[in-house]
Amino acid sequence: MQEIQTNNQPTQPNITVTQPVVPPPSFYAQNKWSIWIIIASVLVLGTAIYFIFRTPSLKKNIQPRVTLSIDAPQTVATGSELIYKVRVKNDDSDSIKNVTLDLVYPQGFTFKDSVPKPTKLNGTQFGLPPLDPSQETTIMIKGDVQGNAGETKTLNAIMHYRFSNTNTSEFVASSQAQTQIKTADIAIQIDGPGSVNSTQDVSYVITYSNFTQDTISGFSIVATLPKEFNILSSEPKANLKTTWNIGDLKANQSGQIKLVGNFKSAHTGDQLTISVQANGSVKGNPSFALTAAQLFVDISSQPLSADISIDSTTDKSYVEAGDRLIYKVTYKNNSQSVATGVHVSATLSPSSVFDLESIQAEGAIVDNNVISWDAGQISELSALSPGDGGDLRFTVSLKNPIVKTSQKNVLVSAYSEIKSNENPQPFKGQGSVLKVLTSVDLSTSLTYYSGAKPPKVGNVTTYQVNIALSNSTNDVTASKLTLNLPNSASFDTKTLNPEEVNNVSYDKSTKKLVWNIGTVVAHAGEFVPSRSLQFNVSITPGLTNRGNQMTLVSNIVFNGTDSFISIPVNLTSEDITTANDPNSLIGVQ
Repeated sequence: MQEIQTNNQPTQPNITVTQPVVPPPSFYAQNKWSIWIIIASVLVLGTAIYFIFRTPSLKKNIQPRVTLSIDAPQTVATGSELIYKVRVKNDDSDSIKNVTLDLVYPQGFTFKDSVPKPTKLNGTQFGLPPLDPSQETTIMIKGDVQGNAGETKTLNAIMHYRFSNTNTSEFVASSQAQTQIKTADIAIQIDGPGSVNSTQDVSYVITYSNFTQDTISGFSIVATLPKEFNILSSEPKANLKTTWNIGDLKANQSGQIKLVGNFKSAHTGDQLTISVQANGSVKGNPSFALTAAQLFVDISSQPLSADISIDSTTDKSYVEAGDRLIYKVTYKNNSQSVATGVHVSATLSPSSVFDLESIQAEGAIVDNNVISWDAGQISELSALSPGDGGDLRFTVSLKNPIVKTSQKNVLVSAYSEIKSNENPQPFKGQGSVLKVLTSVDLSTSLTYYSGAKPPKVGNVTTYQVNIALSNSTNDVTASKLTLNLPNSASFDTKTLNPEEVNNVSYDKSTKKLVWNIGTVVAHAGEFVPSRSLQFNVSITPGLTNRGNQMTLVSNIVFNGTDSFISIPVNLTSEDITTANDPNSLIGVQ
């Protein structure tokens, strides 16, 4: 029988699928982003054209009706209170906002208080609230004023504000007021230069007058001077540093005080004030301030400068005897014109502390303690252009010892000067002043006192130890010396020299001796006796010491403070052994 295989899967029909027809994209879809960019550009361009060609605001063409005014007294006595009233009024049809008022006070006016309070503590700026149309506000300012009779004091005010209908335009209003210092019944005035440099010696004259018909009793003048002002002389001399007690000042009587000084410690650009006040009593009333005056002084730069300093990599403010010093003179033309024939010099002082034969200065003329340079040695000094300058150097050694007298607290100084054909009067520059460090010497000695000589095993040998301290130019305070007695079984304080017995303490457990010296005076061991300590130390050598030297005193340390320079003075000394005794060189027997 034949097997027949049958495929049971159904036959798939042959079907053809037709795809739908998609229309092409629209013009907008294809150019959407370009269209939006064009629209945005048109809007931006249109906005710009509007702001450029729009009709300007009337506020730019019409003067704002906002006023700023100041009420001030026409006259005021110096030293009295001065009140300003600053008024702001808005007569415009729009409100104003962002109102800021800046004030420039006259010299001699000291701000004390105001209503409302300022936005700056010194009273120079106020922030004001918005002002509606027809609204106004007033600022009350109170202060003290100083000045000379007849002087005019001017207050300047500047106000910035905006109108509420615009954020772009800022408007400004300004005003000023003047007040004259009136002649007081008691007049006082300061006359002198208002612009000086720090190297000049200047004179100021204080003039006082009594224009009343009464005698003023207990009349006095009190000057308040800047700390930078150094008084050289006064005529008449002050009763106190800056107070002159005149006594009775009769009706229509006048007088003068002349002050001479300088501003050496001032810096270029400083603005300083000299104030004077007259005090006295009228008709038996208590004394009170009658009147006052002020003078403002500006510190200006000098046309030529030459400053001297130590050219060193260290910042030490002191030197030591025998040091080799390198000085640098820095010169400059500070003026706006050429300086010709420039001459620079340096002077060493006191000359006695310098080894003048050791001076080395290239291109300089050395005459005793003066080193100088001019165009004959340095060609650049023939014509120094504005702003030009340079450095000059020289070296010199200090003597050792620095002095051979009993002089204490020695200073080593150098100062420089500069002049030119245009400025024949020399200008002094900033000098160099250095303190000299004292020199303390610590010496020790040993002498045989009693017992075995040389030391022998099992036998006691006693030595006397002597420690001496000498000193040079400055007192050394809070001084102390410590040491140890490592091989001494005991210490007998009775062996101490009597003048130091109360200054010594000894600790048996540590075998440490402390000598509380106190002050080693200047020139100890030279013009006054040195400080010395004597005491006995005993040893009993053992078998292990045979043939060796034994240490008697160890760890010798001196500490103190140079009172002139306020720096520590520290010294150490070698141990004292039996070898320091010439009779014990062979060691313990």
